[in-house]
Amino acid sequence: IPPGALASDQTIEITKTAAPAPSGYTAASAIYHLAPEGLVFTQNVTVTLELASVASHTRVFWSKIGGPGFDDRGGTISGSSITAANTHFSDVFAGLLPVELAITPATTDFGTVGVATTSPGTVFTVENFGAQETGTLAATITGSGASAFAITQTTCTTLGTDESCATIGRSRRLW
Repeated sequence: IPPGALASDQTIEITKTAAPAPSGYTAASAIYHLAPEGLVFTQNVTVTLELASVASHTRVFWSKIGGPGFDDRGGTISGSSITAANTHFSDVFAGLLPVELAITPATTDFGTVGVATTSPGTVFTVENFGAQETGTLAATITGSGASAFAITQTTCTTLGTDESCATIGRSRRLW
């Protein structure tokens, strides 16, 4: 706790619990209860948690102040620990989301496309960094101008943890 983060002296307690991960999360550390719960700091305090298992997308989850659920506080992994910051005390743990998809590239420029032609394909890679299988995936194009684009090939059906698939998208000009 940095100097000046509290207006007055406080007794701080950190308790390692035996509680399981909240529903929908996979824990990568023990769950810690930081007390007094709800104590608010004037600046970020950092917590470093030892990881039972290390995955590249492990992050720190901090219970919300005054309500249910957890905030994703990110974190920096170093060796077998992760460090993250927050401005209040409550329950905290490191873990993985059940399903976390990343699509690369996030955007693409198909360039100039002539009338009644289709652009070369762009491969979009979909990766699941979560702790559970995705279930059935469906590649769709939505939004204004969606008819100017097409999905011409996909290998995406379901993705397990740390699996990826490819979808090829093209721009087409019909007029």
